[in-house]
Amino acid sequence: MCAMTGLNILSLTLLGEGVRRTGEGVVGCQSNVQHEANSPKRTYPLINLFSYSPHKKAAFTLAEVLITLGIIGIVAAMTMPSLIANYRKKQFQSGLSKGYSVLLQALDMYKQDNGEPLTKSDCAWNQSTFVNYLKPYLNILVDCGDTYNNTSCLQNGYYRDDGKYTYKTYSGKTATEDFFDDGQLILNDGSMLMFENTNSTAYNGVVYVTIDINGYLKLPNKWGEDTFTFQLMDDGKLLPMGADGTDYDEEIYCSKNGSDNKNGIACTNKALYDNAFWK
Repeated sequence: MCAMTGLNILSLTLLGEGVRRTGEGVVGCQSNVQHEANSPKRTYPLINLFSYSPHKKAAFTLAEVLITLGIIGIVAAMTMPSLIANYRKKQFQSGLSKGYSVLLQALDMYKQDNGEPLTKSDCAWNQSTFVNYLKPYLNILVDCGDTYNNTSCLQNGYYRDDGKYTYKTYSGKTATEDFFDDGQLILNDGSMLMFENTNSTAYNGVVYVTIDINGYLKLPNKWGEDTFTFQLMDDGKLLPMGADGTDYDEEIYCSKNGSDNKNGIACTNKALYDNAFWK
């Protein structure tokens, strides 16, 4: 009995009864376990021994979570439009460089096949000549023809069948329809080429090609943003409009406040070579 009692006392001690042992074993039926006189005996329910964890962490309240989500939403609403606009500009900038490269490669392949470059004088005498020379060297998805045979993708210049304008100037006004009517091609990357090819004395015989980076069915359809014009020169070079020697000066025809219906046609040179243009 004394031995069993001693074992019970030892068991309680091991379970965290909080007493201090001063010796080993049990003398008679008495334990040599003593408590300090001024220290009250502490007891711990067995349930606490198994449920309490010193590593337990505090959690966020529902109110705190909702407040945090609200702050995140406000910050996102303030920053997302700017991020999206910058992303679109990067797309247009890279698309312009790619489009110009495609046109230069087409002209280079023409030169290799014919032994001489294609020049303004080779094309300006008849509308649609330039586009027909280039077709064999382009990856064409749709050949829209021109606006004179009612098969063009853009009927009557820039007008859709519902009568809405689809192209704007750099300052957001209605753009002229004169320079997109001598051939229209949709390439396999979704971009669209539109040609001006005339021997008109009003324009002194010109050969222009305009590229819409993301096609005419996608906005903004605006000169200086997703739409850019190039000019074929007498020596066969294809220059970005606004460069020295081209027909339209960028100081006049690439203005945010310009009122001319061709404003923006000369933004191409800046868009290619001036990084500040996209800022």
